[in-house]
Amino acid sequence: MNKKQFDKKVKKLFEDHKKLITKKNLRINKGNGIYFRYKNPIITAQHTPITWRYDLNYKSNPYLMERLGINCTFNSGAIEHNGKILLGVRVEGHDRKSFFAIAESKNGVDNFRFWDYPITMPETENPDTNVYDMRLVKHEDGWIYGIFCAERKDPSAASGDLSSAIAAAGIVRTRDMLAWERLPDLKSASQQRNVVLHPEFIRGKYALYTRPQEGFIEAGKGGGIGWALIDDMTHAQIGEEKMSKSLGNMPTIKEALAKNSSDALRVFILSGQYRSPLSLSDEGLKGAGKGAERLSRAVNRKDSSTKPDDIFDTETYRKQFIESMDDDFNTAQGLSILFDLARALNQAADSGINITEARKLLKELAGEVMGLRLDSSEAETGMMEAAPFIDLMVKTRFDLRQAKQYQLADEIRIKLSEMGIILEDTPKGTIWKNKKLG
Repeated sequence: MNKKQFDKKVKKLFEDHKKLITKKNLRINKGNGIYFRYKNPIITAQHTPITWRYDLNYKSNPYLMERLGINCTFNSGAIEHNGKILLGVRVEGHDRKSFFAIAESKNGVDNFRFWDYPITMPETENPDTNVYDMRLVKHEDGWIYGIFCAERKDPSAASGDLSSAIAAAGIVRTRDMLAWERLPDLKSASQQRNVVLHPEFIRGKYALYTRPQEGFIEAGKGGGIGWALIDDMTHAQIGEEKMSKSLGNMPTIKEALAKNSSDALRVFILSGQYRSPLSLSDEGLKGAGKGAERLSRAVNRKDSSTKPDDIFDTETYRKQFIESMDDDFNTAQGLSILFDLARALNQAADSGINITEARKLLKELAGEVMGLRLDSSEAETGMMEAAPFIDLMVKTRFDLRQAKQYQLADEIRIKLSEMGIILEDTPKGTIWKNKKLG
């Protein structure tokens, strides 16, 4: 390759790079009205500066070969800073080792450009063998913190084992995203990955969302997401880490889904404020499950209106729901409006009013926006299938009572109660209901 060909190839590299980083990203039509997807990834290996990847000196690199091979850019932490969206990008080389670099955009969806130089990451007395996945948080104490996975060789690894490693939460802080101060790693009884700092003080302390695990890859008895309060980020040490597995008073998401519907879990999460810590509880999930059932029954209620021209007015509910979502993503208020809509829908149906539009709106807002499945519950489905058997048991109990076989009749009542079926004797006969459905 002569000098002219070399210069032409260099020019093409810069032209292609400029075309990539100035390309407009297009929104994909599909979305739930709150979150939107875009066609192209916002940051890739090809976004990294040409000067990082190539030696552009003809004498030292006459074939214009890459000097720094980059596999990918991923697992970025994002932050708004000085009116721009910044990413703390994990940049992984061909050697599978990573470094951090800052990329910025005016809108957060396209035109991300890397700053001229990667972050120069200070080290502790025990140097890292790899660093990755930094989460950036602007804290109310005035600092911007970056917490990342600091990987080091496992000191207990067998001789010749070059792959075993341990993970710790490395901590850095900055005020301008340029000069970084390395703080001691988070001290914890377990290995840590993907630790995130809450942006505000909780009870006057720093709050960390943690992900403890026994091994570098395997969670072991750690599992789940926990949180801990610490006094000082410059000497961060976890004293008490509140975890479901260790305390036994808060289920993990996996455990919650084993006992509850996915809609119950969604309603539970949506009932809280996204800025506040959230602790799963059996009691809270039970209440959320009942709320999800109410919405499901309203959506799936058949329209048997006797006044087809008298149509339910839905506009007020739609307007209030949108206002709540615009108010700092107030899902709790939005959910409250949906419950109001469901109650009004049922009242309208009982009065013979046409509820077709109300059902459509509830399905749109609760289903497409909030993400609820709104299926008939498994409990309801099971009751429908078991109803003939239960009716037979109720009739048998009635016949036994008529024959004054009270002990046998009472055994049927007890067995049904153990199955979750409550019997209620009324002047018009015995009725039954499921404890779970009320």
